[in-house]
Amino acid sequence: MPAANADRIPARLHGGAIRPLRTWRRRPAQDSIRSFRFPYPEDLIMLIADPNHLLHEADQISAAIATAEAYMATLTTKRAEIFCTLENLTRPVCASPAQERTFIRRGFVYLGDIFRSPTYLAIYLSVLKRLWMSFPEKRDAMAKEVSRSAYSRRYLARDRNALFSGMSGEWTLQHSTLLCEGWYADTNVNKQQIRKILSRAVSAAGLKWDEDVRVHWNTGYTAVPK
Repeated sequence: MPAANADRIPARLHGGAIRPLRTWRRRPAQDSIRSFRFPYPEDLIMLIADPNHLLHEADQISAAIATAEAYMATLTTKRAEIFCTLENLTRPVCASPAQERTFIRRGFVYLGDIFRSPTYLAIYLSVLKRLWMSFPEKRDAMAKEVSRSAYSRRYLARDRNALFSGMSGEWTLQHSTLLCEGWYADTNVNKQQIRKILSRAVSAAGLKWDEDVRVHWNTGYTAVPK
């Protein structure tokens, strides 16, 4: 066994003589000690102190401030718009004027007088009769005006057979009636035609539709402002 390893053999292997084990010593750590340099190299220090670099950095800061101010102005404007919208949405709504419901019956108002009529056809004939009696000098003008858009018939005529073109006498008699002496009216009309005929006749007589002459087409309640 080499002598270099003899000190690692337990004491009992050396004839019972006790020999102490070799004590190990740590080597000095000079190689782990390092010198520290200044954290900023000399070239970086010179760069920071360079006036051109400082001016460039100042320009960048100024640009950033200008951008931030523009953004703040945009946000301020947007906030004002939001507040304005909220003001309009949350503004109290003024209550509408109180209304009362009035019960009316089917009929019409002629120059302030109220007349009741059970059907549309009754309203039609009653209004025409009152116009014909009130304005005899305007009968021809009213008859011409109400027939202005008719193609194959005349709604009002002095001759019963002139009301319908190409229709038999029996059919004409069934769908016409005597309005007043010397005048006949077509009765084969619906609500829309009645409304148009009456409004034109009222205008031709020199009156105002829905003011001087107003028709209540249905029976029921209606809201009337106070």
